[in-house]
Amino acid sequence: TPGQPIGIGMDFGHTPTAVVGQEEQGHVKVFGAMCMKGAGVAQLIPSYLQPWLARNMPWSRQGGDITFFCDPQGEVGSEENIDQSAVNTIRNFFPDARVELGPRQWPPRKDALITGLERHDGLLIDPVECEDLIKALNGRAYYPTSHTDTQRSDNQKKPNHPWEDYIDSLCYLLFGLGIGTSWTDMNSWEKVQVHRSALRMGARR
Repeated sequence: TPGQPIGIGMDFGHTPTAVVGQEEQGHVKVFGAMCMKGAGVAQLIPSYLQPWLARNMPWSRQGGDITFFCDPQGEVGSEENIDQSAVNTIRNFFPDARVELGPRQWPPRKDALITGLERHDGLLIDPVECEDLIKALNGRAYYPTSHTDTQRSDNQKKPNHPWEDYIDSLCYLLFGLGIGTSWTDMNSWEKVQVHRSALRMGARR
């Protein structure tokens, strides 16, 4: 929606991923999700993200309405150039945009995801532009299990590209838009009952 702030959740690494959405009265609308295998954020932005924004949100080209909610690992400089990080690359492409770092811990990101999925019409996902994100939510991203089908960890199965990257990007977006409880209140996680099927829940759309 023109005039409304745009949020973009970003996960980095060699499968950089972006999830684009807006929050309106407690509802998050996810309009686009994209990733690029075997690349970096410097390739994802001009190849996928900027063309997508030009087609779907042309008023946002300079980034003044955009806030990037990013994997905190993105502020770490490269081995070749300590001043060249994924976050700085975003700032080079979108000089007017805001960039915020998401939490390193999985529980606050998971809480944002669960809250968005469980809230009535809390998460509305475009079925065409976000096809792979929906696949990730419907089971391509999952918790690791043992040979007896017992959950072995409360963290996502990794590596599991690109599905883990779609989930992480969505989590950064939701957390950045204020969905879920404050991650600084670690006692709040006791109130969140997370089942093995949490990442298998179909997104409402």
